[in-house]
Amino acid sequence: MYNLINGNIEILLDSLKEEYVDEYEEIVERLNDVGQQEFQADFLRIWQVGRSLPRGQCRDLFFQRFTELVADPPEGQNGMLDSIPLLADELARNNNRRIPFSACTKLAHMIDNDLPIYDSRIKAFYFWEGPKGTDVDERIRSYMTFYQMLKDEYQRIQDYKLLSPAIAAFRAQFDRNLTPVRKIDFLIWAWVGIVREQGPNDIYT
Repeated sequence: MYNLINGNIEILLDSLKEEYVDEYEEIVERLNDVGQQEFQADFLRIWQVGRSLPRGQCRDLFFQRFTELVADPPEGQNGMLDSIPLLADELARNNNRRIPFSACTKLAHMIDNDLPIYDSRIKAFYFWEGPKGTDVDERIRSYMTFYQMLKDEYQRIQDYKLLSPAIAAFRAQFDRNLTPVRKIDFLIWAWVGIVREQGPNDIYT
């Protein structure tokens, strides 16, 4: 799959609008404004998590915890990583047992840019069906097992330079100071968008 991204990088970069990269950089730079309504509205829009964080107690709790984590980030190598399941559990219990896991990883990534982002496109790229069952704890463990795999896989991509041609092209086009993890995420996210738009038969043959 990574060879397909490297081999079709021109098509991929044409589909990746510069405004997406600009908006990402801008909101990361505004992280200390997390308590402001304008920042919160932009976060929901840019990361497309408004539907998974419904207005009311769940959304208010999310941004309360977000503000606390920005003010006092957890210590240790896995500080933010360990915060994800705790936040997911708390939100689920204030959201009719629905787990806004993608939003939790996007929050974590905003504070620690070396953490990957989970969303439906990443899930599709790695052919993961998602958690099953109704038990909140079990579903969160399933999410975290996949997320740890994703974290390890992104490190493997870097270690073995599996996306080096694509990352070099990305860097040449956008000239942004993004972490390797965010560049990988952008590339995979854009690739799945192309496959969904054009259909897998046109891409994989």
